[in-house]
Amino acid sequence: MDGISLSFTLPLRDSALGTTPLTHQRPALHLLKKDACHVATAVPQMLSAIVGSVWRQRTSLSWRENREILIYVLVSAIEVQLLVLILPLWLFTPGIVCVPWVCLHVMLIWLLLRRLNGTEQVFTSATGAPSTEEAETEEDFFWIVIGGIDVTHERIRRTTLPNLAKLFGRDMHAVLPYRLGLPFEIILLYIRRNIQFSTSTSTILYDLIRVNLLRQKTSGVRVLVHNTGALDMALVLSRLYADLPGTKILKKLEVFTFGAASAEMTAPPEIAAQDDNLEGNRRRNLWYPNVTHFAFENDPFPGIGVYLGIRQRLEGRFIGSLFSMGRSDIRPRRWTLDDYIDTLFPNGDPRAGILGQTCKINREASEMRELAALVQSVNDVQLRMRKGSKRLSWTALGAVANKALDGGRSRDDHLAGAFSLDEVRRRGKALQGMRGFENNTLAAAVRGPHRLLPDGDGNSREYHGRDYSGLTLK
Repeated sequence: MDGISLSFTLPLRDSALGTTPLTHQRPALHLLKKDACHVATAVPQMLSAIVGSVWRQRTSLSWRENREILIYVLVSAIEVQLLVLILPLWLFTPGIVCVPWVCLHVMLIWLLLRRLNGTEQVFTSATGAPSTEEAETEEDFFWIVIGGIDVTHERIRRTTLPNLAKLFGRDMHAVLPYRLGLPFEIILLYIRRNIQFSTSTSTILYDLIRVNLLRQKTSGVRVLVHNTGALDMALVLSRLYADLPGTKILKKLEVFTFGAASAEMTAPPEIAAQDDNLEGNRRRNLWYPNVTHFAFENDPFPGIGVYLGIRQRLEGRFIGSLFSMGRSDIRPRRWTLDDYIDTLFPNGDPRAGILGQTCKINREASEMRELAALVQSVNDVQLRMRKGSKRLSWTALGAVANKALDGGRSRDDHLAGAFSLDEVRRRGKALQGMRGFENNTLAAAVRGPHRLLPDGDGNSREYHGRDYSGLTLK
């Protein structure tokens, strides 16, 4: 499909519990300082992606969408002018000139934002399809769509949500963020990546998810998250675990992100120990929520989010599996929610899109995550804090051998980490030759003429039990 390739990274298992959230490792000021270069580097790419997206859609935009884009551009331009000139004016002009100028700009921004955010933040798009006997017997999932940075919310209301409702055969409940103008939204993104705090979006989202997780007649909750919406989802996920039993979240909550821009996505694991015959030790099984990430290589938002968290910041805990699409040098940049859905399910067919390809299993990244977690658990210290010390072996055998460092007090933890690494390697080999739609929860949720069958015609692998990642493995 247009030369776009598909690769798959297995989710973090970390049976040795070596990873910890980044926000628990360093003070907020240190995290902000370290993250500044990543966000600053991505800003030109974000601007390029946004401008390119508007240019490609120019012929299909409605009058309302054009008006919304015009207001968004205008408020963004005023914000840039305010940010650039406020310091020189404050330093070199009298207060009688500077203060009215600042007040005028603030008033203009406030009025434009009122106009820009005049519609409801939460709304529902019904399927519009007649109820059938087959639909009534299926599991009843509650679907939520979380928006992020986008040039127009009107297009999401008019096109994206109805298309999603038709694709999955369920009503879509959308939660769109309050728009601030691109400069302020990027600043807010930078701050929230390193300092967690609630917003109106996260508060509404938490209430929606919690109520439906506790509702007995609801089979589960499926959440579709776009770029900066992952910040709200990450916050909500951590707070749900403080409020609800972990088993209920594991069984009923499924999260799918598209271009996640969050620096991490953490959750405390559910631990289930089972007897293992190897040396009479107990083997620890850890189960994380079903989280699946989809990301274009040339999308600037996952470049500072899910890709950074899974491939570079190995000391953190970024849960979930990753479907990586394309190469970073492919133009034009694809980043909107429509781009993701059209690439994954062209004309509503999971086989016809990129998911019909054979996945390249990124075993290197999958194993490096487990190795980093294992080494950290052995050393009882984070990788980022090790300065000038001799690095221990990056093999499972070498890591376990170093259990003598603590007198064998954490022998079970070290063995659990080695088992975790071995299991990731085994599953990476077992998944060789897997096509993207096989054992894919989101692809299996597609309804209509292109619906996947449970291995009835060889189009999907048989289900043999649920993996901790939402994958179904033999």
